[in-house]
Amino acid sequence: MGILILSRFQNTLKIGGRLLLPFLFLSSNSMGDKIHSNLEKKFPECKLEKKVYFLEDAELLKLKEKYPTKNISAFYNYYEKSCSGKMSRLFVSSDVVRTLKQFLLIEIKDKRIVNLEVLKFDEPVEYKVQPYWLEKFYKITSLSEIDKMDGVSGATLTSRSTKYLSWVFLYVDAIIK
Repeated sequence: MGILILSRFQNTLKIGGRLLLPFLFLSSNSMGDKIHSNLEKKFPECKLEKKVYFLEDAELLKLKEKYPTKNISAFYNYYEKSCSGKMSRLFVSSDVVRTLKQFLLIEIKDKRIVNLEVLKFDEPVEYKVQPYWLEKFYKITSLSEIDKMDGVSGATLTSRSTKYLSWVFLYVDAIIK
């Protein structure tokens, strides 16, 4: 387990306070900077702090066993959002639906999804799930409930992708200290 501390000034990567390796940072035009900038515009009254969580071997193994066909990462970027003293975590990620990607913003507060938005959908619009289906995630209180959710006829692959990203981020959120 470890929270990664990224320092632009020292160009180093630390996990759990230990220096591991030199870390090259991307230019200010990097995807991460664009995401951060867009989140600041979306939540102008809030403080956002970018963090990275590094999964331990057992945590990574659980994800790989759950989703054996997915390319599972050991690193998860997220933002801690603080608005008027209320904390939540924002996860922004993509997944291939059929042959193209969808990009989701998932906000988690107190171990529950409180916001789930499709930021970009590259597949044909007829494969996109409807907002009423996304709202079902706000009632989820456990990972097993995501597993039991019905897919969407006509958008089966999109609903699977959305369930996958939601499950992963609820899982990661639960183990971040």
